[in-house]
Amino acid sequence: MLKVTQTFINDTNLPREVLNMAKALNEKLMIRFDRIEDNLLNAQATILDPRFKKYGFINEDKYNRSISELRNKLQSVRTELLDLPQQSSSSVPQYSNSAIWGDFDNSVVNAIGGNNSTVAGIIELDKYLNEQIINRHENPLLWWSERQKVYPRLYEIVKTRLCIIATSVPCERLFSKAGQVITDRRNRLESKKISKILFLNHNM
Repeated sequence: MLKVTQTFINDTNLPREVLNMAKALNEKLMIRFDRIEDNLLNAQATILDPRFKKYGFINEDKYNRSISELRNKLQSVRTELLDLPQQSSSSVPQYSNSAIWGDFDNSVVNAIGGNNSTVAGIIELDKYLNEQIINRHENPLLWWSERQKVYPRLYEIVKTRLCIIATSVPCERLFSKAGQVITDRRNRLESKKISKILFLNHNM
């Protein structure tokens, strides 16, 4: 958006009214969004949105800082991963598994990081970042829902990042509902009943 408004500002062939509007819009955008990449929640939400990833950043240093913070956060994520070497079948002798599949199972566990949460988290993040970004019109939540088993650690963080509401309209509507319910004429309503009425009004 900033680039678009700046393009209008640099176009001297546009009418003065359009230029003034573009300048005013650019100034307001700078006030509100100039330091948006410094906000870790917004930065991590951008990285974890498969439509944007690093392409949603203007400043590469801030992108790298956000990646570093994301790696640190992944270290504390705990998930129940499949431990391949411990699997066995009653119909197959144990020595057969260890002799034939032992090296393979160990190499797979090492490749996905095994029980080392630090290594596994970094592997997940790098694999995700190397995936091609999806179309801007696709649903990122659906994308993550389909890949939660592929990126179990990242998915835990996604649930706390991509759930952020981008508008205050629902909250404002709820406050308006509360104002309509709680009036001087209804001052005898108990708090429990008010909560129930607000819930019904908001969800019906």
